[in-house]
Amino acid sequence: MVVHYKTVIVYTVCCLPYCLSQLYVSLSLCNVLEPLVSPFMLPRVSFIERMVAVHQFMKDHKLGKGLLKRVDEYFELLWHQSK
Repeated sequence: MVVHYKTVIVYTVCCLPYCLSQLYVSLSLCNVLEPLVSPFMLPRVSFIERMVAVHQFMKDHKLGKGLLKRVDEYFELLWHQSK
């Protein structure tokens, strides 16, 4: 098995912030990490919280995976435009 360093770097850059944000959202419900989050992460965390809420809404209403993918792409577009 050959691991390309570019793939590892892209995965780390793209997925690590999302995973950390998800962890923060989970723990923030218990008010565990609130004082530890630096101010530069707060916009991303609130953005992820909105995405999680939209995902839950779509899951509750049994909307299609194609629509979910389009909504995810739209949210990513919003995030990149607002930076």
